[in-house]
Amino acid sequence: MMSPQDFVDAAMVGFDLREPITIPSLAETGEWTRYKSARNALLSGLVNSDPASRYLKRG
Repeated sequence: MMSPQDFVDAAMVGFDLREPITIPSLAETGEWTRYKSARNALLSGLVNSDPASRYLKRG
């Protein structure tokens, strides 16, 4: 576990850097970028007025 002092210190540095999201233990910011891209791709598929074709009755 990260010490509370290290956590707060890192959070304050993230604030000074104007990071919109600060995750003190995340070393590679590219991982956050990939996560956001994957999340956005998933969300676009979730907001739909029709059921996915695999759920439609086959006749």
